[in-house]
Amino acid sequence: MHRKAFLILICNIYTAFLQAQTFEWANKVGGDGQDIGRAIVSDSNGNTFFTGRLNDTVIFANDTLSDNIYITGEFSDTTVFKKTDTLIPNSSNDLFIAKYDTAGNFKWAIKRGSSGSDAGFGLAFHDSFIYVGGKMRDSAYLAKFDDTGNNIWEVKANGNSSDEIKGVDVGKNRNIYCTGGFRNKLKIGNDSISSSGGQDVLLAKFDSSGNVKTLKSEGGYGTDKGRSLSVSENAGFFLTGNFIDSATFGINIVKGKSKFSNGFVAYYDAQLNLKWIDQVSGKGLIGTRGNEVVSCNKQIGYVIGRYQSGDLTFQKDTISNSGGTDVFILKVNKNGKNLFSFGTGGTNNDEGSGIAVDKEGNSYFTGQFKLSTKFGNNNLTSNGVSDIFVTKLSDIRIFQDTIPDTTLCAGQRLQVPFTVEGDFDPGNTFTAQLSNDTGNFDNP
Repeated sequence: MHRKAFLILICNIYTAFLQAQTFEWANKVGGDGQDIGRAIVSDSNGNTFFTGRLNDTVIFANDTLSDNIYITGEFSDTTVFKKTDTLIPNSSNDLFIAKYDTAGNFKWAIKRGSSGSDAGFGLAFHDSFIYVGGKMRDSAYLAKFDDTGNNIWEVKANGNSSDEIKGVDVGKNRNIYCTGGFRNKLKIGNDSISSSGGQDVLLAKFDSSGNVKTLKSEGGYGTDKGRSLSVSENAGFFLTGNFIDSATFGINIVKGKSKFSNGFVAYYDAQLNLKWIDQVSGKGLIGTRGNEVVSCNKQIGYVIGRYQSGDLTFQKDTISNSGGTDVFILKVNKNGKNLFSFGTGGTNNDEGSGIAVDKEGNSYFTGQFKLSTKFGNNNLTSNGVSDIFVTKLSDIRIFQDTIPDTTLCAGQRLQVPFTVEGDFDPGNTFTAQLSNDTGNFDNP
């Protein structure tokens, strides 16, 4: 929504206006060990649920859950979900899936494993079925389960090593879209693809029975990976991840601004054809990547990730770095227009891992931070090495239009034109600050 408005001020001199997204709140969860938030989702009632990795004893705030929750991941030792439900891994790491009811009570947990290293990374729920993507014995893995945990089908790729599915989503006609990474040659059923060198981005489309419809690779000679995708309402999907130096997406050769890891956000149609791609990077940056993307019913994509050791650029925006690794957050439409982009974090290593968007357009983010960090006016301090953060961001943006520099006497009125973008109620009020000619806001 775009509206034009005028604000009447009864004071004097210059104005300074807020033009940024607003963090409504930020909370932490953590113990004495290293804790990481991996994924987050919001339900129709505005509640948020997140999952991740926890080391050591962790204290959660009291909360009430309002929908069934499914989580996936990996475990490497005997794991007790309930006194009567214990999972024992077959090897060093096994994949698990767990379900909790509306009151947060444990319902069931199952494992899938091999003699190698196994893990669940991506999770989607559609029409009472659960879809899990991950790796099984270091090869890409996709499976479908019903809501009682029974396995309907599973697909294990025939690859060489370091192959995995990181992101899963379900579109029209129950088609399943996946992304991840693979090396050398990957074969699923009768379809196979080869990498350009190193690790390439894996894109795959399956029907509801687990049969491959389309298999595709994107990338260059370096380590390239798709980390998350999200289907929009027109059946296309947003994609995010990272590539090294230079990579080919569709017919586009994307030259990274950094010779190290560059993040990217892209949009594909339902047939896996690239519509557009933009890099999220900066000269000299290392470790930049998009970790998750979600779309809402307005065909808008939200992206969260990390960047390190310098300023980040996305289209015409430059995002400064506070030190170490910082969190970046982007909002784009299906045509690639940058609706907002900014960074946040402290002087140590912070990383954004998961996003959720509610029906009002507010967005929720999770990840990890070390020692201390800041989200707007919210300061967080970790209990241990690193803690999990969960924060909410308002969808409203305020843009100040051009006004002339002028001197006013007390009691005079000044019209300040501004534009508000986002959904807001008719009763909302907007405020401005005035300064004197030295920039002092205390005595304008």
